[in-house]
Amino acid sequence: MPSFLPTEIDMIEYGHFGDFNDKRRRSVPFRKLSESFPESLPNSFWNHFLKDYPLITLLLSETTRFYEEVFDDLISHVAREKRQLVFETPNRVELTNEYELENLGTLVDGDYFLFNTRDRLSWLTIYLENEHVPVVSRNRVCDLLSSRLNSEDVKMATAIGWSKEQLLNVLYSLSDGKPCFIHYTGKRHSIKLKYYDSVQKREGEGVKGCKLLVPIVEKALSYNYQPVSSTANNWFYTRSPKDFQLEAIVPEEKDKFIERQSSQDPEIHSLVIRGNEGAGSIPFNIKVKVPEGLKWWYYGLYYAAWVATVLLLISLGLLLVTDVKLLQPYSVAGVYALFAAMITTRGWLMHDAHVFNELSKIYTILSFTMLFEAIMYTVVRG
Repeated sequence: MPSFLPTEIDMIEYGHFGDFNDKRRRSVPFRKLSESFPESLPNSFWNHFLKDYPLITLLLSETTRFYEEVFDDLISHVAREKRQLVFETPNRVELTNEYELENLGTLVDGDYFLFNTRDRLSWLTIYLENEHVPVVSRNRVCDLLSSRLNSEDVKMATAIGWSKEQLLNVLYSLSDGKPCFIHYTGKRHSIKLKYYDSVQKREGEGVKGCKLLVPIVEKALSYNYQPVSSTANNWFYTRSPKDFQLEAIVPEEKDKFIERQSSQDPEIHSLVIRGNEGAGSIPFNIKVKVPEGLKWWYYGLYYAAWVATVLLLISLGLLLVTDVKLLQPYSVAGVYALFAAMITTRGWLMHDAHVFNELSKIYTILSFTMLFEAIMYTVVRG
């Protein structure tokens, strides 16, 4: 590639997808608890909180871990997990998670924990072997929570003078996430869920690079693959949006847990995470890129238009000031051909407003500036 065309695009938009079953440790939110609880509570209540309420402490400080350990009835039967991350556009994906269950002899019909999430999942649908099942309500989750807290909720409710139901609602609200429970029936061997997600940005993330030099905005997105089972093998499949290519990169220390498929398709990545070797969560850096051939064409026209615009401006200035005719008629005709090529190419860019937005705007400005200069030069030259 010529030196003036960057081999690694500089305009990159950094972002991430929402947390799914992510595990993190945080401090118990004592300040929010104190704001919610009665002000008259003695210091001894707070001083002995961690010792008197170990399960509630775990719920508030490591919510995902709490549910996985205390409500492992269903996820302990997960033998394989499959995830598909299919890009509809470079900014939006459809995610499909499928869990295959084994050894169902001890699993009875009931409400079971499946995963925890901090972000609401857009248009979440869950299926038991193609039969749609609803997500268990918040009130029912609070009832289930009470059944596993070893009477800590009763003890705390008595200490602060509340009803158990009132306390459970506060604990649920202050915990780190929104646990998803489903109603499982009939010894089903497969659970599938689908939802949509869009690129999100944290503080410090966003677009970095120089617009005028490289106006194509490619994507560098982080996605943390946190399995629901610590021992099951996990399949991960990603597919790029139409007319783009995709690259999924993992940290070097995690690569030893990955088996990559032999596919040479630059639009698809398929791999297996060997969970039985203690891989844990796998952070992926997913790059959504414009194919190299198209990038050559887009930037070739882009820089040619800049050269033509500047050359026409200089030529028009010389003609007006010194009557020097720097360009021949066939050169101006070539500008018209370049204008036509840019307008046609701009039509190709309309299918994605995120990656090509800046390039499309500059194409429009350059095209009509160049056309105006060419017409003016032809008129003045006679």
